[in-house]
Amino acid sequence: MLLFDAGGIFFVALLGLWLYCLFDVIGTDESLCRNLPKMVWLLLVLFLPDAGALAWLIMGRPRNTTWEPGSSVYRAAPRGVDAEPEHLLRPTEGVSDVVSEREELARLRVREEQLRRREKELREREEEFRRRLEG
Repeated sequence: MLLFDAGGIFFVALLGLWLYCLFDVIGTDESLCRNLPKMVWLLLVLFLPDAGALAWLIMGRPRNTTWEPGSSVYRAAPRGVDAEPEHLLRPTEGVSDVVSEREELARLRVREEQLRRREKELREREEEFRRRLEG
């Protein structure tokens, strides 16, 4: 009854963790792996089962993805640096509809300006990249 012994249960749990991490590394897109190339992660998990599996979960697995092995579906959209706090997104109690509409329009204008600024920066980077390729 080694399986029901404390050591046997621990072994089965580690085996399950190792298999999960092995399939997760294999199924994860190479561009989503963090800190090391995918092949290095695969070798780490394969040849160092316990330490490699834990290292993969902590340092190599893509952030904010579902726990399905090899998944690249994000659980929640990551919030950016300029994301608004949740209490600013909720309507304020006791404020008239006109004020709420104006606040919403102001927030939309700010977001539009941020988008324009980012698009301009992207265009400038693309132009610089093209100049470097041509020159």
